[in-house]
Amino acid sequence: MQVKERKYQERVGRFVYADANEKQSCREFKLNCIENSKFSDDLNNFLTLSADSFEFEQMIALNSRFSKVAVIDSYEFDAETYINGLPKYKQLKKKHQILNYKQGDIFNAEFEKYDVVDLDLCGSFTIDKLNNMVSAFQRFEKGFAFITMTKNVRNSSLLEYLDVFGAKDYAHFRDKVFKNYMGEMCGLKQYVRPYCYANKSKSAYAKEMMTYVFTKNL
Repeated sequence: MQVKERKYQERVGRFVYADANEKQSCREFKLNCIENSKFSDDLNNFLTLSADSFEFEQMIALNSRFSKVAVIDSYEFDAETYINGLPKYKQLKKKHQILNYKQGDIFNAEFEKYDVVDLDLCGSFTIDKLNNMVSAFQRFEKGFAFITMTKNVRNSSLLEYLDVFGAKDYAHFRDKVFKNYMGEMCGLKQYVRPYCYANKSKSAYAKEMMTYVFTKNL
């Protein structure tokens, strides 16, 4: 089911929570999901959104459980953030040859090449994002998929389309309909319940986030 979104401009701030304690705990949660699964030895190709911090990517590269990792391809869409991340990337590349940093839209990547996809989007649900996710994960063949979105209702343009998805309200879509939708459209299966956190160590006004964990053909 594809729905064309009306003209909508998201306001996205700079990534300022990279070193938040809660963000780090979420990274550890994701890593634990992967390394404690019986499929960990078969997960060798990673696709991530790194911003300019590369925190999760370093955790993967330094983890002995993933010594067979062949590649970590990290994308950053915003040109300014990408440029800011280049000096750190060049230093990390000397230690971790498997790490690559690309400026562009992660949804244009060949999802079928990867075993783990980490979409740390941290934004509200929109029709465009849903369409992009469906298209991408239909091409995803097997492995783990992490999708992080905000729990915030007020800034979501999805509110006017809830009836299309059979959702009673935004919370119903967020907590139940989304995982069912991704299952029906892409064959993704929820692995564990979503991990929720808010970066309160950095800001008392930090929004609560949800990290969904899916597997496909595992």
